[in-house]
Amino acid sequence: MKKIALILHGWPRPDENSLLFKYFKNKFYKIVCPYLFSDNFEFSSFEIIKQVQTSLRGISPEVIVGISLGGLILPEVALNYPKTKLIFVASGVSANPKSILFRKLINVFSVSPLLPLAIKLPYPAHSELYSLFNPFYGDERERAHYLQDKRLNLEAIKGISPKKYREILLFITHVDNSAIFPNLTQKTLIISCNKDPLMPVSEGEKLHRLIKNNKFIKTDRGHFEASNGYEIKEVNSFLK
Repeated sequence: MKKIALILHGWPRPDENSLLFKYFKNKFYKIVCPYLFSDNFEFSSFEIIKQVQTSLRGISPEVIVGISLGGLILPEVALNYPKTKLIFVASGVSANPKSILFRKLINVFSVSPLLPLAIKLPYPAHSELYSLFNPFYGDERERAHYLQDKRLNLEAIKGISPKKYREILLFITHVDNSAIFPNLTQKTLIISCNKDPLMPVSEGEKLHRLIKNNKFIKTDRGHFEASNGYEIKEVNSFLK
């Protein structure tokens, strides 16, 4: 039976072209990656855990990977799999973006009736905001992938319903997993990036302090590059 890698993806979609996804495919893992932004269930830890359990069909994964927003769901999921290895990629204890403007936008749109209009903004406006809050810090060999990822993400943003955005925003404005981490004893890898404006390295450092059995990798890169750089070598070493 193939080993299972459970991937809890970030917003707004799973990046199946990332080096991290490709790593697990090349190592012949079975990838289980339930789509977290479906309107068929509420965006909450409780409902997502049910979706994860349904997707896994009673089998414990070899590793659980939480990418960005998915990493904020990971701790409660991990409580059900005490022998499973954990990987946090560009995530943290809570949602605490470095940008004050981004934090304000989250708080405003979590209650604003203008949210549907913001979702429908024209492509150039979304593109500018995307580049502002998730800039490219890789080398030129990675730029084409970044631009492709950006295009697909901007398309995916418009495919998520306003109702789901409300649930996501409500979750990220309240989530704080500090109390859970002392109960996690699993072997854990934490990958954070110094230039990440969305999940700053300070959040990775909090994870490092709170999780008992972890290895902390800090790189001089950005949010996009966290799952698309040499850190994959660290993942390979961690899973041996």
